Amino acid sequence: MTNVLHDIIARCHQRHTQPLKQRKTTVAPLLYKGLPYHFRVYCAHRYPVLLQDLEAAGISFMPIGEAPDNDRPPRGFDGKRFLKRQEVTHWDVIRWQKSWGIHVYTGLTSARDGAPWHDIDFTYQAICAAPDAVLACVQALVSAVVNPLLTLTKSGGLRFSCRIPGYLHPNTQQAQVYVYKGTPTAENPHQQDAYLEIFGEEGHNCWDARYEILLGSLLDPPVISKEVLFASIDTLRAKLHEPIPRSLPDTGSTLNAPYSLGSDKLDLAKEAFFKRGFAYVRQADGFHYWHQRGDETGNTEVSLWEREGNVWIRASTPET
Repeated sequence: MTNVLHDIIARCHQRHTQPLKQRKTTVAPLLYKGLPYHFRVYCAHRYPVLLQDLEAAGISFMPIGEAPDNDRPPRGFDGKRFLKRQEVTHWDVIRWQKSWGIHVYTGLTSARDGAPWHDIDFTYQAICAAPDAVLACVQALVSAVVNPLLTLTKSGGLRFSCRIPGYLHPNTQQAQVYVYKGTPTAENPHQQDAYLEIFGEEGHNCWDARYEILLGSLLDPPVISKEVLFASIDTLRAKLHEPIPRSLPDTGSTLNAPYSLGSDKLDLAKEAFFKRGFAYVRQADGFHYWHQRGDETGNTEVSLWEREGNVWIRASTPET
């Protein structure tokens, strides 16, 4: 493990500038022979795996298409479908014949023995901004388990995958948790970058040949307690986050927003608000209220709602 982590930051920079390519799913034996066949998907660089083996490992997954336009979840499917474990037969054969990798469904659908699957993604932005802090966090997580599963992502980030018994973050009821860092610019003084993301209850993460497994096996993710996991993550959070000025009231944050605002469109808007430095305040009568961080007057409340399929936003001040 020490050898793998020795030059890991340099490898992250190299991957960011020299990305890998996807590989198409293969079928054997050939269909024209009329024999039973199986699918072999490249879930990581130099890592082919049979779909039957993913099923045996209790992992929920789905086919994806060729990058860059189709490497995402299929559109038009009811989200409730993915609350049930997805296996080979849940997708048409033609989708597997055309697929270029898989998405793994994190959370309860890939749980085993009461431990849901979670992917902890350290973004490339975090590695550039705080390499020592990120490396220390990754080292702590890798050292905490006997069979770590560590992956180099397509963008040059790092991913630690695990199953967590009875997981919920001790400070939130959300299924997805972030570590943010303020990176203000002249154009966007409230801009924030996500440095760490935890994909949880109903999330999904891409696994294809553009990713490289550095340690462990996709079929055997480690089990780790939430107390051990967040001891390392909270240390990283403390190093990356700037303290909130005492003069500003804590009117809300990412942590106390609902996991879902009730629709895909509203959830997309929620992510956009977070990225632009807004904090979630409350929900009332179908309206979601936000406050812009950094405003000492407290007059920047913004309301968000959906009506007849359209998303509406209203600000209390013209400048917001």
